[in-house]
Amino acid sequence: MSVNRANPAIRLSRILSIPGEEVTDSGTFESLIYEQSGEQATLNVQDGRYKVTASNVGEDRFWLSGTVEATLFQECARCLRPTPVPVKVTLGILMEYSPKVETPYLDEGEAGEEVIKFGDPIFDLGDIFVENLLINVPFVVLHDENCKGLCPICGIDLNPDSGQTCPFENCPRVAQEKDSKNPFDALKNLDLPDE
Repeated sequence: MSVNRANPAIRLSRILSIPGEEVTDSGTFESLIYEQSGEQATLNVQDGRYKVTASNVGEDRFWLSGTVEATLFQECARCLRPTPVPVKVTLGILMEYSPKVETPYLDEGEAGEEVIKFGDPIFDLGDIFVENLLINVPFVVLHDENCKGLCPICGIDLNPDSGQTCPFENCPRVAQEKDSKNPFDALKNLDLPDE
């Protein structure tokens, strides 16, 4: 198997045949190369760092544990600005060495547990890091809790620090909303019992 050495990797050759032994690796990264839909993709990050330990637990199995953290950039859900999102993940992964395996893959063990099977003793950590970082990114990201978003008519960023101005008075939709009566105004004077 050819391993892209641009990704962080952990060398397991020293502990392959010695149960109870472990190897630790740590480092930094600015990007991770992984495969998505059969094509190579790159996840660019800021301040990426990791510390992992692989322990030989016997029967060609290894327990990979540690942490990976990085700052990813996602679009603000309201104004689409690139927004830094710090992510920190604790890893706990069971792996099994099988020299015949050319490309690592996820399999189910005898007891139903998930096991990553691999054949190269220099194990590429890129796919594991990408998956765990992306799974832990919040679904909705805002660059600021008070983000005003984009004008629904002209698409200009409505936030004061954007340096853009919206011709708000000229937007026909905005003028229509100003002229229309709020249907909930009638509820202002509604007298409800205190039950």
